[in-house]
Amino acid sequence: MSLLSTKLSPKFIYWALACAWMLVLFYFSSQSESGALSLLSLVPFGDKLIHASVFGILAFFLYMATDNPRLAVTLTVLYGLSDEFHQHFVPGRQVDVFDWLADTVGAIAVVLLLEYIYAKRRQST
Repeated sequence: MSLLSTKLSPKFIYWALACAWMLVLFYFSSQSESGALSLLSLVPFGDKLIHASVFGILAFFLYMATDNPRLAVTLTVLYGLSDEFHQHFVPGRQVDVFDWLADTVGAIAVVLLLEYIYAKRRQST
């Protein structure tokens, strides 16, 4: 049996996506603030919406990988905390507890939405 013919489990794929997404977040978090990011200041709470969105995506991948809503939120929140800590060492970046709160809100919102969708599916069967 060749490696290419081996079927990967969906859980493995979601873990891989979660890890890849964390690498993407780490990369962007390692960059000094750019002009593109300053455009977000034109949108009220634009940077917080971005934080909630990208950490919501991470929570989605982790939820799908673990089937555990609390674990998905916990891992996402902890990664958001580590992301803020990491930014302390990046020139031009700063630690912002409100960014971390936006990360947390995004994670919780996505997981609650997924729980609602799955509950509705279970009710209809």
